[in-house]
Amino acid sequence: MNCIRRQYRIGKDRIFGRLRPHYNTVWLDDMYMGIPALAWYGALKGDTASIGDAVSQIRAFKARMWVSLAPVGGIERGLFRHGWVEEMNPHPFFPWGRANGWAILTMCEVLDAMKAAGYTEGRDEVLDLLRRHVAGLCAVQDKTGMWHQLLNDPSSYLETSATAIFTYCLAHAICEGWIDALAHGYGPVVWAGGEMIRLLNSTHPKMNDSAIHFYPTEQRATEPIFTEKRNHLLIITNSYDEKNYNQGNDACRPADGWRCECCGRRLHHGGA
Repeated sequence: MNCIRRQYRIGKDRIFGRLRPHYNTVWLDDMYMGIPALAWYGALKGDTASIGDAVSQIRAFKARMWVSLAPVGGIERGLFRHGWVEEMNPHPFFPWGRANGWAILTMCEVLDAMKAAGYTEGRDEVLDLLRRHVAGLCAVQDKTGMWHQLLNDPSSYLETSATAIFTYCLAHAICEGWIDALAHGYGPVVWAGGEMIRLLNSTHPKMNDSAIHFYPTEQRATEPIFTEKRNHLLIITNSYDEKNYNQGNDACRPADGWRCECCGRRLHHGGA
C-alpha cells in the first residue's frame, strides 16, 4: 500500500499519473494496477477513506479516458481510450482491448470490495459506468465471439486475453445482478465469448511474430512461422533475399529449402 500511496498523481482530482513517456500522462492500465488494491485494502482494514479514494479514481479516469458512443435503442454506451497526455489536444481515441479489460475488471473488483465493506457512497456511479461499458463492448464483439486488439478496428487481430477478461466480467456482472442477461441480451455475448475455452482445448496457440495464432498441431518453431501449406507449417531455415525470391529467382532460396516444424520433414519448392 505504501507504493500505491506514493504513486505520482496529477490534477485537482489527484488521478494516478506518470511522467513518462510524456510529462503528466494517464494510462488505462493503471486503473487495474492501483485502484482494486486501494478498494480491497479499505474493505479488509475497515479504511473507508481508501475505498472512497478508489471510487474517486474511477471518477477521474472516466473524466479523462471515457469516450461516449452513439446510443443504441436508448442505451448509453462507450469505450475507454488507452492513453491521455495532458499537453495534447485533442486526445486520440485508441480503445485497446486489453486496457478496456483492465477498466471493466477494476469496476467489478471495486463493486465487490464495496459490497464486502458495506460501503455505498459512489456505488451508483460505478455501476452506471459498468453498464455503459458493457453495452459498448457488446457492440464491438466480433462474430467469432472474441474481441479485437483495437476494439473498433475489425482489421486488428482477435485478442484472447481481452476476450477472457470481458467474458469473466460479463458473467460475474450477471451473477451479481448488476446486469440482466435476459433483459439486455448479454447471455449470448457471454456464451460466444466462452467459446474461446473450447478453442483453446481443441487447438495449439503459439506466438507467431507479434500475435497469437491457433494451429492444428503443436508448434516447436523458435522463429516466426511464415506460411502454412498442406498441413505442414513452414518456416525459412536460412536467410534469403526476399525481393529476388518474390520475383521468382530460385537461386535466392535458402540452400536447405523449407523445413516443417511439425514433423521435421524437409520440404522442397512445392511444399510437399
